[in-house]
This record gives sequence, structure tokens and C-alpha cells, in this order.
Amino acid sequence: MPEKLSADQMKDLSVPAEMLEETLKALGAGTKNIERLPNLKVQLAKKDDQNRRVPEGHFFLKHPQIEPAYSPRVVFRPLSMLYQWIDYDQENNSVKNKTILVSNFQAEPRDQLGTVRCGKPTSKVFRDLPKFEQKKYGTIRCFRQLRGVVSFTGTTADKEKVEFDRSPCILLLKGSNFIPFDNQVVNTLPASRLFHEFNVQLEAEEMINGAVTYYVIKFTPDYAKPLVFDPETVKTMTMFKDMIQMENVSIETQHQNNLAKNQGKQYGTKIDKEEQVLTAKIINPHGETEEEYDDDSLDDDFNN
Repeated sequence: MPEKLSADQMKDLSVPAEMLEETLKALGAGTKNIERLPNLKVQLAKKDDQNRRVPEGHFFLKHPQIEPAYSPRVVFRPLSMLYQWIDYDQENNSVKNKTILVSNFQAEPRDQLGTVRCGKPTSKVFRDLPKFEQKKYGTIRCFRQLRGVVSFTGTTADKEKVEFDRSPCILLLKGSNFIPFDNQVVNTLPASRLFHEFNVQLEAEEMINGAVTYYVIKFTPDYAKPLVFDPETVKTMTMFKDMIQMENVSIETQHQNNLAKNQGKQYGTKIDKEEQVLTAKIINPHGETEEEYDDDSLDDDFNN
């Protein structure tokens, strides 16, 4: 089992992605060893994978090298907001298709297989489809992806306290959690301000619908204390930018290749050699390599 990272060590993940890749290559390590960006999640089950009792509705960072530590609330500074459609095969626990990351819904979300939105119609068209037609797209979800840094004091299943201070992470929002960030943060910002400039407290509110229990995240921005873009924050934002660019280059290349195959032609790449090198060993928005993307990191997000 890999050694767990401390909160201080987590800050070391905030380096430009290409710098980390070049360093690993020089050390004889493949990109499969590049650390995955921790996923900030809400605990849904009463017990963890080791059958230990853990608090439902509490936040934790999911990462192979972090011992989960749970807290009822965390302080999150959002530094990036993008959207991505993902077609997820729950039976085989794998991603079948995904789009480029886009910043708004006017952009064309091209996907790996040469289509758009993983083949799902626009929301307006989708809503007018008969129910049996809508079911055909049940495995395709649009995620709001927030990348940022999180701070909290968590407690592990073994009752140990763990401190996290501005640790880089990703927060995936869909379904009932898709809209609240707009309503509670984006649409309430002070004039001429960006959401990047404020910390936001996150709490998960329990919701019950019949026999189903789920959690909706409440976002409470601290507008009284605007934040600056210090060197550490800029460094983290640079890491996010690099990872996003590499993800999009990879997907765009696959899109063009499959589009050409669908047309019975061989695609002649228009991407320069430097970008081709990046796409050869790509890091997806979660920080894992393309080969490592098909794991359980999205399983809970699709099932809840």
C-alpha cells in the first residue's frame, strides 16, 4: 500500500503538470505515477471500505495516498469552473466517452468518439423527448467541475485528527448539486468581483425522498474577506491550467481521429509535435493518467 501523504505534502502536488511529468521521466518513472488530484466528496455510506463506522454527510478527500479524514464543513476556495459530459459504464466501472472541458454552454463540447456531448441532445431538445427516448442517455451526465483549494480539520475512522491547509482538489457537481453554486455564489457576487477571490464554506444538507437519502451542498461565501492571488495560489492555478489543457488536447485529438474514421478517412493531425507529446501521456482533470481514468472515482457521483 502506498504511503499516505500529509497535509503539508499535499501542497507539493501544486506544481505545473508538465514539470512533474518531465521530472518523473528523468527519474525513470512513467506517468502512471503522477498523483491524481484529490476529489472532495461527501460521505454517503455508514461504513468505509474497511467496514469502519464513518460519519455520513461529512466531507473528505478521496485519494489513494490520503487517509480519509471527515469534517461536517470545509472552507473551499474555487479557482476554476468548467463543464464536462461523461458517459460512464457502471457495470464495467469505466468511462466510455467524455467531452472536452468547456467554460460555458455556448461552446461545442466535442467528445472522444467524434460526436458532441457524448451523443446526448441539448437540454432543450432532451426535455421534449418521450421518457423512453430519454432513458437511452441515462449513462451520460454533465458535471460542473470546480477546482480549488480546501482547508479543514478532519477526523479519521481511527479518531486521528488531520489538518488540511489549502490542499488542491476537485469538486464534481451534478444532479441536485449542479445548480446551487450558481444560485449561492456566482449570482450573489459583489459588483466587479470574481468567485476566485473568496473562500466559501461548504456544508452538506441531508435530503430525504421516500426511501432515498441524499445530500445537497450548501455554499456560503465569505464576501467580508476578499483574498489575494498570492504566489502559492497562482502556482496552483497554473497546475490546473496545465492539466486542463492536456486533457482537452487529448480529447480533441481522439475526436478528430474518430470523426475521420467515421468518414472512412485517416486523420492527418494538425496539432504540433509538442502537443502530440502531451497527448501521448495525458493527465485528465482528476490528475490520473488516461489509462488510470477508468476506476471508481466517478462511481459514487453517478449513483447519487
